[in-house]
Amino acid sequence: MDLQFFWKILTRRKWLILAVMAITAIAAYYFVSQLDPKYKSEAQFNTGIIDIKGLTPDEDNAYLQKFSVEISYGNLIELMKSSRNLKQLSYRLLIHDLEGIDIPFRTPEPEAFEDFNYSEEEKAELIKAMKERLNTTDFGLSTPRLHQLYTKFSKAYGYDRKGLLEYNITVERMTETDRIKIECETENPDLSYFITDNFCRDFLTYYADLQLEEDSEVVQLLREQVEEKKAAQLSKKNELDSYRRGNNLVNLASQQQATVTQRTEYELQRQTAFEKIAPLKESIADLDRQLAQIDRNSSGYDKEKQKENNALLNLNKRLASLNDEYAASGYKDKKIAKTISLYEKQVDETIRRIAKLEPLTEKDELERTQNSFVLKKNNLEIELRQAKSAVKTLDANIASLASRASGLVNSEAYVAGLQAEYEILFDEYKTLNVELSKKFGESKNDVYPVALVERAELADEPEPMHKSILAAFSGILSGMLCVVLIFFLAFLDQSLSNPDQFAKFTNMEPLALISKVNDKNLDIKNLFASTSTDKRQESFKESLRNIRYQIESSGAQKFLFTSTRPGEGKTFLIVHLAHVLTLKNKKVLLIDANFKHNSLTQMSNQDLQQGLLNSRLIGENKLSDDFMTQSPNNTKFNLEGVDIIGNKGTSQSPSEVFAGKDFHNFIQDIGKNYDYIFIESSDMNTYSDTKELVEYSDKIISVFSAESEIKHADREAISFLQGLGNRFMGSILNKVDLKNLN
Repeated sequence: MDLQFFWKILTRRKWLILAVMAITAIAAYYFVSQLDPKYKSEAQFNTGIIDIKGLTPDEDNAYLQKFSVEISYGNLIELMKSSRNLKQLSYRLLIHDLEGIDIPFRTPEPEAFEDFNYSEEEKAELIKAMKERLNTTDFGLSTPRLHQLYTKFSKAYGYDRKGLLEYNITVERMTETDRIKIECETENPDLSYFITDNFCRDFLTYYADLQLEEDSEVVQLLREQVEEKKAAQLSKKNELDSYRRGNNLVNLASQQQATVTQRTEYELQRQTAFEKIAPLKESIADLDRQLAQIDRNSSGYDKEKQKENNALLNLNKRLASLNDEYAASGYKDKKIAKTISLYEKQVDETIRRIAKLEPLTEKDELERTQNSFVLKKNNLEIELRQAKSAVKTLDANIASLASRASGLVNSEAYVAGLQAEYEILFDEYKTLNVELSKKFGESKNDVYPVALVERAELADEPEPMHKSILAAFSGILSGMLCVVLIFFLAFLDQSLSNPDQFAKFTNMEPLALISKVNDKNLDIKNLFASTSTDKRQESFKESLRNIRYQIESSGAQKFLFTSTRPGEGKTFLIVHLAHVLTLKNKKVLLIDANFKHNSLTQMSNQDLQQGLLNSRLIGENKLSDDFMTQSPNNTKFNLEGVDIIGNKGTSQSPSEVFAGKDFHNFIQDIGKNYDYIFIESSDMNTYSDTKELVEYSDKIISVFSAESEIKHADREAISFLQGLGNRFMGSILNKVDLKNLN
């Protein structure tokens, strides 16, 4: 089915389409004119969702960001349309209309309360209960009766959730913006303004309360966590400080550094003292050798000198003892240092006194030398004792510092563990504190993230009805629907209404097209004797002439006319085709071989023409029991030059009728007296007559009605005809609407 065919269908149905469009447009215009005027009030919220969430198209998750933003808008819109917000608005509207202080916005129909009785006291109680519930979080009414009253009144006035959302309030996001638009359209401008203004105000209050409630819960939870972490980290800090005080760890790093430095100094001092011991021992040993030599040369000393020497010896011993004590104090005891200084002075004075004693003899000189060696030895022994004492003291101090350093290392590990635990707790405390501060700031700064940027205004005039536009749109829409319906019906059409349909369903090109005419009171002779003003009749004549040409051009004499089903117009076509041939002085014989429906026989004159040659041939070929000669001279088919051999009707098939008879010889003999012989057969879907009559014809022509549809049985019959090869002359498409011929 091509576009050209569709265009033809639309062209034929154009007045129907235009009529439907006109009726629809007029009806739409009329109904819109009958509607009450509508007044609109509008407000706009700026949500701040884009600013808070942010959109970064360059990032990989830009789609997820957009999806998140759309969800946020959807959640906010659903929050606006929540039951709490709408019920509060419903309460305000009912209070306004039921109190009677101001002019009610609406007056319900009396039928709304036909099956519901209430008293004025109950109505007053309902008004009071609704007022008490305004600006609260509890919207439930205290008793079932009050709830029943509210439900009845809200539905009667159209102030229930369904009435407000479906017929009055529209909440939607303004495309590609950060704004949400609230629209209310009602029959009353004051009502539209009241609904829009109170809807926005109530939502802002509700949203602020909701945000504060949510924020306070979060802030309180964070506060508790912050306090818990703060107590934990303070406890750990106290434990660390107590350990430091108990172990004298004011500054562990400085103490460790001081210990290392002091130990280094002690080790240097020990090294210095230790290096003195060996030389001192060597010097003392040398002096001992020299003194021994002097002792051998001298027998003794003067008593005075001996006294001084003994005193010097005692001083040296006392001085050595003090040096040991001073080293033991770590060279820090100032009192001992002062005493040592005094003893050193006494030693010097004693040495000077001994030195002033002049020798009188060589022996005295020797003694003086001996005394000098003794003094020197005493000094060296003092130094040796001091060096050994210093080494011993320094070793003890170094060991003490080593032990202290080891203790500091252990303390350092323990302190480091405590310090790490403290720092972890402190970091957690700081993080929670920052989060608390941030959330607290957000709760203070973002309590009202939704701002009313355009408030509701009272409408000055009703909304335009756009009657002409709606009427035009309705007309166009109905026209489009009509076209679609026509296309759909044409697509479902399985009939052979035009040549394209015929070729599509039969896989054959039609031999000829016969236009549909009104066969009632059709005068064949007058039809061909003059030109008709009826285009269908003129087309019908030309179609018959076209078939006549093809029959003459075929060179055949005997033609078998058949159809796949009854009622396709074979008889009507055969009779008129025979007349067209007589116009060229051709003699035509029509044989009615349709034994089941002998309509050709019934159309002709019922008077037997026994004197005709046809009657004699029928008798000679033993066909008189089945066939009879008739003359088409009745008022309907008054055809000259056309003979008809009718049949008496039977339920037998042609092969059964012709059994024992020579119908083939009959056809040969009678054909000598006629130019053309047309044989009409029964329909192929019901009977096998056509298959049995094929052998008696030269060409077979099938007739299809344009009003028929191709079924499975038709396809089998078509397949048989196509299998006849050249004997099958073609198919005639009959009863074609004149508009489908081209």
